[in-house]
Amino acid sequence: MTAELRNVDYEPAFQMNDRIIQLSMRIADLGGFYSGRVYHQQSLHLRKDSRINTIYSSLAIENNQLSKEQVTALINGKRVLGPERDIREVKNADAVYKLLPVLDPFSESDFLRAHGILTSDLVSSPGRYRNRQVGVFEGEKLIHAGIPARLVSETMGQLFEWLRKSPVNLVVKSCIFHYEMVFIHPFEDGNGRMARLWQSLILSQWNSIFSWLPVETLVFENQDSYYQAIQISDRTGTSVPFVEFMLECILKVLEEAVEAINGSVTENNLPAEPAADLDGGILDILSRHPSMTVASLAEALNLPKRRIERHIAQLKKQNRLHREGSARSGRWVVKHPV
Repeated sequence: MTAELRNVDYEPAFQMNDRIIQLSMRIADLGGFYSGRVYHQQSLHLRKDSRINTIYSSLAIENNQLSKEQVTALINGKRVLGPERDIREVKNADAVYKLLPVLDPFSESDFLRAHGILTSDLVSSPGRYRNRQVGVFEGEKLIHAGIPARLVSETMGQLFEWLRKSPVNLVVKSCIFHYEMVFIHPFEDGNGRMARLWQSLILSQWNSIFSWLPVETLVFENQDSYYQAIQISDRTGTSVPFVEFMLECILKVLEEAVEAINGSVTENNLPAEPAADLDGGILDILSRHPSMTVASLAEALNLPKRRIERHIAQLKKQNRLHREGSARSGRWVVKHPV
């Protein structure tokens, strides 16, 4: 699919599947559990450690040569020896990550503002979309060309409009936005850093635990798979392969976080009642797949059928969900879709 064709009534090429449903609901379950256990225990120290890991990982993906120790020293206000550009990248990244709590993930002007800080003194036009054609090269081989420069501003505006209005849940939406931004390649430089930064911001809007859970560290540890997922999505003309990869990364980060406080991650040691996010997730799925059976829903979510049945019974009592027709051939009607 060409960039020209993608820009007509721009809508990300994406379709929900069972794997994405299963991953996103597991993320919702673990996210609710983790935030309930550690929300009141989180500290400035935890946030700072996460910021260091995130900045180091995101810049290392882009070939910044500074070590984690050097990045830590810079963020702590110390001087280090190293390439001037690499040092500037760390200082800029630190400045923009400190600003995340006041940035609006749905604001295109905040997006450009963040890029201006991230690339200050590094590019000729910080905080502005590119006005020339760019590409990503592997040696001398072009592996990705951004859309034509004349379409960038309009297309990014449409992407942000989609981000604000799409009913897709924020976890999945953050992954789609990440891929689409990389595909568009709106800046001369800093595209990968901005895509990962903005996904973190969208995730933290969904659940504040992502203000300090370093998803980018796992991306760095699996960067070959990261780039492969981008290339597969480019070839197939849909963000689905990339979304699946990123959801797996997010889930892995959550599993490791829960294991750190809980010892292990199993169905038995999660809360007796599902996280509130599971309510919205069930309604979201059934609004999109009204013919889905309870058994199929439980299988897709990798949760016990009886647990889903209890949850659906509660949603019915709340008049948020009811069933029309028989259990086999009827359909779900969601009163208040999430």
